[in-house]
Amino acid sequence: MDIYEKLISWLKTCPQIKGAVYVDCLPPVPGAVGLFPLGTEQLRVAEDVLGNRQIQLRTRLMLCTHEAVSKQVHATFIGAFCRWVQEQWAMGKTPTFGDLPKRERLYAEQEKKQKTGAGGINRYGVRLTLEYTKIYNLEGEEYGKD
Repeated sequence: MDIYEKLISWLKTCPQIKGAVYVDCLPPVPGAVGLFPLGTEQLRVAEDVLGNRQIQLRTRLMLCTHEAVSKQVHATFIGAFCRWVQEQWAMGKTPTFGDLPKRERLYAEQEKKQKTGAGGINRYGVRLTLEYTKIYNLEGEEYGKD
């Protein structure tokens, strides 16, 4: 299961998300949520004496919603969603993405209004950040994969 499949399955359990979750797309459907990739960066590489490597990564995504509703409704949604992500992480209910689950972090940061589209529809975003570690053995294969 890739990052997006894991995130979508998890996001569907969020009480604030009532519509479909799309990747790299946000159709003008009330309640729809779009998950937009912002990139992955390599934070650190550690190599042991056998040549096995641990690579610490950070992946950022933007979760966007849009509806022709008030700014207050969006502010309430974004605040509640960020708290939900924090609570899920604190309780160990977030999905895992790497090979060292106890070192992973997943957090959400509030963002401002992204843009106004046709018909006065506003798009609001929350940045999701995943920090995780992948382990590769000397042959270049992922840890735990035979």
